[in-house]
Amino acid sequence: MIARLKTPPTAPDTAEPLMLTVTMEPDDESAPLRVLSLLARRRCRVRRASFALGDGADGAVMRLELDAPPGRETTVVRWLSALVPVRRVERDAP
Repeated sequence: MIARLKTPPTAPDTAEPLMLTVTMEPDDESAPLRVLSLLARRRCRVRRASFALGDGADGAVMRLELDAPPGRETTVVRWLSALVPVRRVERDAP
């Protein structure tokens, strides 16, 4: 029997959030939704997100503060980098 969690697991309050800057293709309007959907499916808890359209070929930028599942901090970067509309994922200092 497979048990399903109704809410994402929460990290301890003492855990530092994972801070990421995600640069996406400028002409893909679904890119922010794809990023947030992937995080939800992978049981990440987004604490804060901001989004800004880039000028010209700079690309759109999303800044994220999130709680990753325990031990999956580096895996989250790989998951996001594998999305087609994502150009680059950088891990920021908390």
